[in-house]
Amino acid sequence: MIALKKIAEEVTELYVDSKGNETVNERTLRRRFEKLINGCGGDFDKLRNSHGKVFFSEADAPFVKSVLFELADKESISFKLMNSIEDEVLPVKEVDDYVHEFIQLNIDHMEEYNWHEEDIKNMVQFFDLIFEHSIRVKRTYCHELIDYLDYNNQVYPMTFRLEILGRIEKYLQKEYARTAVESLFYMGELSSMLKDAKELTESFDYGDDIIASEYMQRDKKVLEHIQNEPIIRRYIEEKTGRKAEELFSHVIEN
Repeated sequence: MIALKKIAEEVTELYVDSKGNETVNERTLRRRFEKLINGCGGDFDKLRNSHGKVFFSEADAPFVKSVLFELADKESISFKLMNSIEDEVLPVKEVDDYVHEFIQLNIDHMEEYNWHEEDIKNMVQFFDLIFEHSIRVKRTYCHELIDYLDYNNQVYPMTFRLEILGRIEKYLQKEYARTAVESLFYMGELSSMLKDAKELTESFDYGDDIIASEYMQRDKKVLEHIQNEPIIRRYIEEKTGRKAEELFSHVIEN
């Protein structure tokens, strides 16, 4: 794993070497990167470990370095994109447009410099993961479908429209209850698996690729659920006989 601070320091050196009299501070780069992540729908704070540090895998570091180099240049499209994002909360559609534009920008940049197709694919997956872009797009579309369905039904009496929406409401209530139970058992099984794995090896990790990053993000979200819900914490810790922070120490440290 490589610290964001170290990546930013390397970029500042590269930028000065390439631009000559122009300089940029690594802290400034990190602040710009944080603003970009938060502005495009991600949550920079969730990338931090328990010490407030941000680390990326060896596989992801080149993508971060490329973006930081762009953010160092005030004339770059990435900088202008980041600078156009206001501190206020943007409409979801506008955020998605920003993310799409940002990812397409990086695809064009990588193609221009003849990056391998697999690297470009991994870059798209990496930023999709950080911004949760695909999840947000699907969730937004589900909301829109309900609006479209009710729009189609406006030609019927109100009692019929209420009946249709009532069916959807009951289905969603059942799905909520089902997924609440299933996710609890899933967190329990995952915690047991982590306990067994850490008893077999002292240096547990998922590896150093884009899939590993996805699993690490999942584990961070599971730990967040456990820490926010006392009932879930009690279930997990009674099931495993270990503190949640011990079971998920790999996401606290990195």
